[in-house]
This record gives sequence, C-alpha cells and structure tokens, in this order.
Amino acid sequence: MNDIKRQVERIIETDPVIKKGLQRGIINTRALARYILDTERIDSTPDAVLGIIRRYPLSDRESPGISQVLGECELSLRNRVADFELEYHQNGTNPILRLAKYNGTTRSENIKLLVGSGLVRVISGQKALDNLISELLPGEVVRYSTDLAEISLRIPPRSGTRGLTAKITMELVLNDIDLWGIASFYWHHVKGETSPHSQPVTGEGLRELVLLVAETDGPRALEALQRMLKENGANSRQSVPWFSGSPRQGLIVGLGERLHATRVTPTN
Repeated sequence: MNDIKRQVERIIETDPVIKKGLQRGIINTRALARYILDTERIDSTPDAVLGIIRRYPLSDRESPGISQVLGECELSLRNRVADFELEYHQNGTNPILRLAKYNGTTRSENIKLLVGSGLVRVISGQKALDNLISELLPGEVVRYSTDLAEISLRIPPRSGTRGLTAKITMELVLNDIDLWGIASFYWHHVKGETSPHSQPVTGEGLRELVLLVAETDGPRALEALQRMLKENGANSRQSVPWFSGSPRQGLIVGLGERLHATRVTPTN
C-alpha cells in the first residue's frame, strides 16, 4: 500500500496542472482517481486511490508569505535578448575582466554573467552580445542562443520564502511556456540605495529573479505572471521604493551555483 501511495503522490507532484487544480479545489477527485488508474497502470482500486488523493497534504505545500511577497513584486520584460556560454580556465585570462573592459557595451546595456565551474553564461541584448563575441578568443564560445525574452521579477526585501520560485515556474508550465533559463541575483540596501552583496540577503535585501523564454512566448509569459501577481494583490501602478536604486546598466555577475551577485566597474 505504501508503494501505491508513493506512486500516486509522485503523479501529483510531477504534474503541475493536477497539483494546482487540487490546490484550487477545481478537480473532481473521483474522476482523477479513475484517470490515474487508467493511464498509470497502478494495481489498486478506485476507492483506494481516491483515499490517497483526498489525504494528499495541500495546505502546507506553499508558504503563507508567498501571496504577500508576490503582491509587492515588480515585473518587467526585455525583448531581443540573447545568451551564450564560453569556456574559461583558472590558468587563463579572466573573461569577466575582459568583458568589463568593453566600455561601449557595459555603459549602455545591462549584462548579466553567471559564473560556474569552467563556464561563464552571458545574458544581454542580442546586438550587445554580437559585439561582445568579437572581443573573445576563437573557440571560447561553446553555445549561442538568440531570439529570447528576459522577464525580470524583482522581489522585495524579505526573508527566504519556500516555494516562491516553484510557484512562478509552475505558472509558466500551466500556460504551456517553456523556460529557457532561470537565475537569481541578490542586492543589499545601504541608506536607501541598492548596492551589490556577495551573499544572499536574508533580511533587508532585494532579490532579482531572471527568467528566459523564447521571444515569441514573451508576451504570453508576461501576461501569465502579471495575472498571477494581480491575483495576489499586486498593483501595477504602485511605486516600489526599494527598486529605485536597482542597477539597470553595467556588468552584473552571478557567482557559483548559488548565483551570488556582484558588480564589475568598467575600466578604460
């Protein structure tokens, strides 16, 4: 019986449409039990599967603070975005410093770098990246993707909220939108201004969640997330003071798997 319980719960967990329908109370649970038996070949009875579905704990799956946080978020869309990955080695030239010296782009574009083990992912406007690639060594770029849209969700100063990223990505899945990439940046506030912070901020910090989707999906993705924010009390005309100092231009670097953020100042 425990194996059957785990199977049914796994089906609910891995299907965002079913899970969200159960959370909203709009799914006929008896019909769902029959569907699971018909499609998943579970060796059980309809009543047994129905009992597992009804006992599935939904109320504690989402932090109660998520609605409050989402209601205070700021959302923006940038089209004509591209990204590429380039290789680098510890004993080679630091690609971040080389990119920081590219004044013409860093002064007019918001460039995001995600630094991992042996790879750097660069996200910016497509024209800017075309120019940046010309500054790199032959063979360094291992992947280049174009025709993307960048959706930026700026999350207000708040302690970590469990399930927030999962809720946002699930909203895209429910609207049949493929997520090309996702990254987080953290910014610390000092005397009313936003300054870079090398560690995720647990109290008075701004988090920026960046979502990459195909440019053709950008408007639908933005509309889906705007609808989600509105359902949680967001006011699109509301002025959010802690975003005023958020960096809009320059080179922004995410370091490591936790994607800590810092700022590189361009030099001549």
